[in-house]
Amino acid sequence: MINLLYARRGPGQAEPLIAVVSTEDEARTIEAEVVDGEPETRVVWETHEVVGQVGDDVHIVFLAAGGDSGPEAADPIAVGVFADRREAERDLAVRGTGDDSAHYFVRSLPLGWRRRGWPFVGRR
Repeated sequence: MINLLYARRGPGQAEPLIAVVSTEDEARTIEAEVVDGEPETRVVWETHEVVGQVGDDVHIVFLAAGGDSGPEAADPIAVGVFADRREAERDLAVRGTGDDSAHYFVRSLPLGWRRRGWPFVGRR
C-alpha cells in the first residue's frame, strides 16, 4: 500500500501532493507536522494498492485537474500507483484514448518523497 498525501488549504484552492509514504504512521506524522506548522491546513490522503514489489520509487499516473497538464500541474489527481514504470506507462496509454487524454501524465517519485518548501524545508 502507498499513501499519497495532499494539503487542503481551503475551498476552491489547489490541493497539491505533499508526500508519498508507505505506512499510515508516516502519514499521521506528516499530518501532525503540517497541522503544527499551519493549523488551518488539513492533510488528506489516499491509499493505493500497488501490485508487485515496490522499490525505491513509485510511478504515479495523474490526471491534471482543470486542464493543467504535465508534471508541474498544481492540482493533480492520482488515478493509479505502480511499482514498475512500464506498467504505469501502459496504464497511461490505455487512458490516453479518451477526450481528456492530454491531461494524463506519469511521475516517478521516491518512496518517502516530500514536496520541497513548506512545510518540509530541508527535506527531500
